Amino acid sequence: MGSIMDELVRPTENAALADGATNVLIQSWCPLRIVGHLGLVLDGTTYTVVRGALTDSPVRPDCYAL
Repeated sequence: MGSIMDELVRPTENAALADGATNVLIQSWCPLRIVGHLGLVLDGTTYTVVRGALTDSPVRPDCYAL
């Protein structure tokens, strides 16, 4: 999980994990979502994605989550 707004990891591709990992930018689901590096851990949209992935539920991002 990453963000195109990340102010610490540049270029964004440097955040990608290899071999078996699914690398996703939050803006691929919610293009207008503004969230930076540290904000990802507090972001509601990120939470809904991670929760879905960890519980084997369908990943349904909530672009309006706080």
